[in-house]
Amino acid sequence: MSDCPKAMNGTLKVRQLQRTLYLKSKQCKKVRFYSIYDKIYLKDVLWEAWRQVKANQGSAGIDGKSISDIIDQGEAKIINKLQQQLRAKLYKFTSSRLIEIPKAKGGTRPLEVMTVEDRSMAEVFYKLCHISCSSQRLF
Repeated sequence: MSDCPKAMNGTLKVRQLQRTLYLKSKQCKKVRFYSIYDKIYLKDVLWEAWRQVKANQGSAGIDGKSISDIIDQGEAKIINKLQQQLRAKLYKFTSSRLIEIPKAKGGTRPLEVMTVEDRSMAEVFYKLCHISCSSQRLF
């Protein structure tokens, strides 16, 4: 699990938010989520996404920063940075690092490795935006 108390306290809040959005989309057939952006930069959501990225232990992206580098620099620092960029609508995904993964029957396949920050953001979007898709509806 996580050694970050904020992530553990926020887990229930994030799940409650996900459940609320899901129920709303199921109950009201014509509902559209026009104001979901303000939920994306909630600290609880960002901490929960970071906890998931950290648990996956992926490799470093094109910027060379690994998860352990982010932990050494301070996890709160990246969360605050992402929150400020999202609130100001300035966050932009960076390029991905392309690596070749060997296939079982020979040959290789390409795999894009995102930066740790981009993986955190992708997890945030997944946590909140897949609600509409799981109820088979679009925004």
